[in-house]
Amino acid sequence: VVEEEDGGDRTGQDGAMIWNDKFETSWTTQFKALLHRAWIVKQSETLDHLNFYMFMITAVAMGLVWFQSGTQEENIRDRFGLVFFVAIFWSFFTMSMAAAAFGGERAVLIKERAQGSYRLSAYYLAKQVAEMPLNWLNPSLFVIIVYWMADMNPNVGSFFAYWALVILGVELSVSIGLFVSAAETSLKRAMVWLTVIILGSVLFAGYFIHIDNIPVWIRWMQWISFFKYLLGSQSTAIFADNLRFECAESDSAYSVCNNGGSEIPGPHVLTNRGIQDIGLVYVLVALFATIALRVATYFTLFYRYKPKSPTF
Repeated sequence: VVEEEDGGDRTGQDGAMIWNDKFETSWTTQFKALLHRAWIVKQSETLDHLNFYMFMITAVAMGLVWFQSGTQEENIRDRFGLVFFVAIFWSFFTMSMAAAAFGGERAVLIKERAQGSYRLSAYYLAKQVAEMPLNWLNPSLFVIIVYWMADMNPNVGSFFAYWALVILGVELSVSIGLFVSAAETSLKRAMVWLTVIILGSVLFAGYFIHIDNIPVWIRWMQWISFFKYLLGSQSTAIFADNLRFECAESDSAYSVCNNGGSEIPGPHVLTNRGIQDIGLVYVLVALFATIALRVATYFTLFYRYKPKSPTF
């Protein structure tokens, strides 16, 4: 039931405003219905038994390989390897899943919008709200298993900081995947773009080669490497001041050991690896990129997936 108001606007039976005469239901009603639909679709994907088994088997396998990592100087690289592996695993997987987010829904989305079934804003926001908590489920279980089996850092505060940063990495990866999915209708081409993005980001993250050893004329690309911010922030959480490593008996790679010290503090490890101890800056950049890409995805959908009479 819809009632006309003096100004031409209308209100639905639920009392919520209907923004356009084209729609017979309010934005709120559209959002609730789309939220329920998006939740059902994402739930079946997240709780898929094959995916769940893959995550758990991988987590346990990693926990066994890095089981109770030591605190000798030689174990420092091992811990960096674990942080790197977790970051790249979830970045690649979540991007790949997000890359197919809109391709299969394109025809339905255009048709339903052309029929005036709902606003794009209601569809997009409902999809984000429904999927976000489900995006966190498997990574959270994964981190709990790997972190404590590998004894990445015994401090509980470091655990929660690392968990939050892994989740942020998941959300940033989802944002990149969603944007590419919205901009590129071909899944094959989308996967090519994502492969280029991931490999490029990894190359300039400073893990395989020290940033100072990269040629000056392309060194600036480190600042657009999303992986630099993920690896930097997550490493800062693990290599906190409470985590200390025993110096090698000879030929130590750390100045603190060569100057008579017996332990290597976590922050000193970061400095040696070329990672600045500015974890908050890394987090803010990653958070800004996550939000900016979600907004960019919305407007890309609006222009790429629009019917003849598009509506916000």
